Amino acid sequence: VLKIANFNFATEQILSQQSSDQSSTIFDAGILFYQLVTHEYPFKDQSEQELINSAQVLQRHNSITDDHLWDLLQKMLKFNPNDRISAADALKHQFFANEETINKIQQEFLYLAQQSQELQKKGDQSITQYDLNALFIIPLSDIKFNIIIDYDKVAEILKIPVIGNDFQKEQIQLKKENECQNIILKLKCKSDDEGRTSAINAGVTQELINIIETCNMNITPVYVETFNVLSLASSKTRVMIQQKNNPYPSLLRLLDSQNNEVINHSINSICSILRGGLLTTAQGYPHPNFELIESFDGINKIFSLFKQTSDKKIKDTAAICLGRLFRAKEITDQNMRVQLISHFKSLLNDPDEWTQSESFNALGYIGMKTVANRFEIIQGIELNTIIEELKKPIVGNDEQKKEMYQQQQIQCFFLSKLLQYKNDTQFRRSAIKQGLVQIFLSIFESQDITSITRKTTDAFFELTIIEHRKVKDLLYPKWKPFPGLIRLLDNTDNAVITDILCSMHIILQQDLLSGHENEPHPYFEMIQSCGGIEKLFNVHKKSDHDKYNQDYSAMCICLICRGREIPDQDMKTGIVSHLIKIVTNPDDPQN
Repeated sequence: VLKIANFNFATEQILSQQSSDQSSTIFDAGILFYQLVTHEYPFKDQSEQELINSAQVLQRHNSITDDHLWDLLQKMLKFNPNDRISAADALKHQFFANEETINKIQQEFLYLAQQSQELQKKGDQSITQYDLNALFIIPLSDIKFNIIIDYDKVAEILKIPVIGNDFQKEQIQLKKENECQNIILKLKCKSDDEGRTSAINAGVTQELINIIETCNMNITPVYVETFNVLSLASSKTRVMIQQKNNPYPSLLRLLDSQNNEVINHSINSICSILRGGLLTTAQGYPHPNFELIESFDGINKIFSLFKQTSDKKIKDTAAICLGRLFRAKEITDQNMRVQLISHFKSLLNDPDEWTQSESFNALGYIGMKTVANRFEIIQGIELNTIIEELKKPIVGNDEQKKEMYQQQQIQCFFLSKLLQYKNDTQFRRSAIKQGLVQIFLSIFESQDITSITRKTTDAFFELTIIEHRKVKDLLYPKWKPFPGLIRLLDNTDNAVITDILCSMHIILQQDLLSGHENEPHPYFEMIQSCGGIEKLFNVHKKSDHDKYNQDYSAMCICLICRGREIPDQDMKTGIVSHLIKIVTNPDDPQN
């Protein structure tokens, strides 16, 4: 919720060269009201000089259908402050007295206004007349800011040296900070990679790094927050920031700040840039910035922050930074290895979704190709505990079910890691003998499909598919995997569908390997009875942007319909033409 007060649009001050007063505040509020209704700026010219040179007539936008509102806006946006409506008269205007307007006021807004009245009675001098009137309180989600930023100009402003007397220095700082606030307002929590790239190319990130690098430890947090907001871009753009600006030394320096807000923005910026390096290099390889950060003693600095901070968010983000840095890299410091892995395990059930998800990822990263890390990850994990947890029925209220689903995901994750890291066929066979396969198939067939994630299907794949030939004697002829697997083709997660298609493809191929390639597939009736062929074709049609799923759904249909006529003409045409394209395309990795 946003309370309307002085938003410092500064238009009135620019035009009259006067300091802000109640009249200019009304003008600012009028601009905001106009933008709320129309999502556009009320005047065509938006630069300071253009506004000074042309005092325009306000044009009625076609979205302003309420005559009372239009009358109020005209009176609030008079260029001559002497003609402008006062705050007191604005509150008495017919628009606010209108019964329809009054009915739109939500109870939350009334509550906030009442709170302000109580605070004013207690002597709070910051309360204004706008805080006391619920009509001046609006949902922030209703606001669409239309901020136009000249990033070249911003970079030039950030370059200005802070020199002169105290007043001049203060004015320069305020000007710089105002530009930063505009960037934050425009980009924070918004997807605008083009805007971020423009800022980077204009040199804004470089100037921010220069400020961060040369300032004392009492730096205003807004500079670091602005850099953090700009870093939350696409992976390639994050890499561009690192390559153009090398922000690590400056950001690592600020981890010694006494201001938690500065530390939080700094460690989040490091975490963001590190993500760019992860996603632009192949899985299974060390992070490309590991040696660079290590050369600045960054590993030890981040670990020291992790150990010393009492702020949970900072501690968790520091740990996640180290998890990303140690992808496919052994943590040679045993104390660091034990503390980090233990912390990540404790976060797998964290209420914050980002922290929880990134902790799963971090354990995956540091477990790649590193014996010591893997050994520590599976310490204390018991197969019997996993089986007992997965057997538990999902019952209770929504909150209890959510907790049980989460515990199920954790146990599936641990099972995958046990199977991967032990790489022991006998261990895998033992798990199957204890009934784990049937537990998974029961989950696939009956559990809420939205609760089944990649962690569950990956564990099933590790258990039954990855060494299928070595365990199939424990599965055939009794197991019936297809009803559950086919049901999961309706899952919205492409990664889940990929696991299912790969599992089905390997299972279907076993009959070919048994010398029955000229006979109809024995699983045809079972798959057809649960609508499997149609679902596979639907996956094929919907997977335009996922080549793997498109190819493997086609190959599964081909295997199922071996020695039979594909029943649907559209399906036959689509699948056959796609398979021909796979075979005849020399650049296709499936060839």
